[in-house]
Amino acid sequence: MRRLILHQLAQRGGCGTAREVAAALGKELKHIWPRFTELAAQRQISDTGLRRATNGRPQVIWIDRSRFTPAIPRTGNEQPTPIPPNEPSWFKNFGL
Repeated sequence: MRRLILHQLAQRGGCGTAREVAAALGKELKHIWPRFTELAAQRQISDTGLRRATNGRPQVIWIDRSRFTPAIPRTGNEQPTPIPPNEPSWFKNFGL
């Protein structure tokens, strides 16, 4: 099932929602969603941070990490860059 999900994401340009993949495979979302959780835990797919608007809750757009890598690799340990005290006050809101 995980390979089918990765294959469907590849056919959709490398990204898509769980609901779109479930519809393409002819499965119910409740049968597909646990596989997305497993793939995310294995770091084979990741959340793009984008959402697709629907009638209910916004849907997470997943991306296949084997096809796409971030331009700037991030470890998750990044700290905000300190801003010098002599900068204008509006500039301090940009923190990172």
